[in-house]
Amino acid sequence: TEAPSGDPAAEWPVKVQLFHCPKLVPVAMLTIPKCGTTSTINWALHMEGQSDMDWLTFGGELFLEHRGLSMFVDKFLTPQLQKAAMSGAIPVSRIEEGEGFTKLLVYRAIHRYRPGWEKFDELEDLSREFVPPAHLCPMCCLQGVGRQIVVVGRNPFVRIMSYFRYNWLYSETWGEQHPWTHWSGFRPWLNHVLGMREAYPGGFANDLKWVPQSKRICKQKGVGTLDETGVHGFYCSLHAEAFSSDDVFHLRPLGDMVRDRRFVAGPQVLESGLHVLHLETLEDDIGRLEFLLCRRFSFCQGLP
Repeated sequence: TEAPSGDPAAEWPVKVQLFHCPKLVPVAMLTIPKCGTTSTINWALHMEGQSDMDWLTFGGELFLEHRGLSMFVDKFLTPQLQKAAMSGAIPVSRIEEGEGFTKLLVYRAIHRYRPGWEKFDELEDLSREFVPPAHLCPMCCLQGVGRQIVVVGRNPFVRIMSYFRYNWLYSETWGEQHPWTHWSGFRPWLNHVLGMREAYPGGFANDLKWVPQSKRICKQKGVGTLDETGVHGFYCSLHAEAFSSDDVFHLRPLGDMVRDRRFVAGPQVLESGLHVLHLETLEDDIGRLEFLLCRRFSFCQGLP
């Protein structure tokens, strides 16, 4: 999320987490970076209902397996627009606009994601290019009112080590000559991170305008498409910072995340009724969550 325009916080380069709030299950899940975030979001997506999942799978297969967009538009996008209009999610008049509106939706569905933002996009991972129509996107909320607040976390030391392995260990970006790209560099790197947090009054929670940003600039190739698709590839260049907004986002503790004044629910949302899913005891914690949902919300059908 971003702060309102004109608010100095709008210029802070560190992103703020939202709750993931599935339509059919009364939970509001807050993910902590490097704590199984992708798996947790996929799990939340399964809570959106089998029909949505089936359509997402179908749309993704059409988009990835067929050259050009006609099959994707005719068999996936148009039926979904009609379904959205029938449910009142979009005005029927937009459907009647015909090809112009469909083209806008195609652009949104395929090109909204910023390619090259993550390092594996350098391999042109096409699956990251597909964003479905809004009514099929996983639902988020600001405060999780009327839902069971759930935080997914793990051992803090293991979380920090996971990020070090992800961003520094044997990194091609920095090269093997950099002292932080080997396990012997873990302690000095961690001391540097802790020193940066201590050096500023707002820590990693507020007044974050000081945080530098690594810059990845990507351009779409003008000619040629990725194999078996009608989509152009991208090429990217990177100007990396040794400590950047990506580090703050991935490493700041939960306390800093919820004290960030852009986090609307505030730290008080964690003061009562919170349920934590630990990656180390996930099966037991999910069982207790199912018990809570049944007792507090009469949702007794279990979780996927």
